[in-house]
Amino acid sequence: MEFQGRLRHRRRWGVWLCGASCLFVSATNFAFRKKPKEPLEAPEEIPPVVVEVEHMIWSLLKEPQVLAALGIAVVLLLSWCRHRSVQASRRLRRPYQLTEDLSSLKDADLASLQKQLETAILWLQETVLLPIDRRLPGRPFEFDLAIFPCKPTVLMIGNHSSGKSTFINRMMGVQVQETGVAPTDDGFTILERSEEFEQFEDGPTITGCAENKAFRELQRFGRSFLGHCRRKKMVLPKDAELPYGLQLVDTPGMIDLLGAIGVTELALVF
Repeated sequence: MEFQGRLRHRRRWGVWLCGASCLFVSATNFAFRKKPKEPLEAPEEIPPVVVEVEHMIWSLLKEPQVLAALGIAVVLLLSWCRHRSVQASRRLRRPYQLTEDLSSLKDADLASLQKQLETAILWLQETVLLPIDRRLPGRPFEFDLAIFPCKPTVLMIGNHSSGKSTFINRMMGVQVQETGVAPTDDGFTILERSEEFEQFEDGPTITGCAENKAFRELQRFGRSFLGHCRRKKMVLPKDAELPYGLQLVDTPGMIDLLGAIGVTELALVF
């Protein structure tokens, strides 16, 4: 199988060689054009050595073999320059040098280091993975590249009164989600630990969040579904077990009785 990128590469080389040949022909015509005779001024004294060298060069240039050799040399030189430029453009360069001693960094420096890592990953995607993805049939990496950046997310799934919300409250160190025997929530709640301020977002805001591009795929389920989605960023106690940068998703509970009566599928109607 031959990818389209290789065909474009061959066409590019053909255009480049044709242009180099036309340039060589134009240069030879310009060099050997007939000049109109003009009244000559009094010639200056030229050293005999210069005259002999000039005469030898012009005599060599009149030979067709020498012209052909010069043309081939020019084409090879241009081809080599083109090859070096292509290699230089494809060579991977590190955009920066990361700090080696991470133990001496403060919190602000660690946040800056995380931004640098995200920039490096985006640079690798645009420089390495995207060109490969465009050449492969079916574009297998298109979806994976579209969801970056995205924070690590844990989806809590279980039956009613199985302890999903209780586990989340224990991880966060405060009573965030309602708990009880009866179903208490019919939506999806994304919970995250914040350092400075608390923030509550609805479904449409979540799908437009630049930090979590993976949530953009939820738009396909419509506005009714997004109306049952929300996100909570909360300032937690210092002894809370939920780490920074991790998201927990609390989901509606499932009914285990349906499996006993032979129901294998259940859909939530929004």
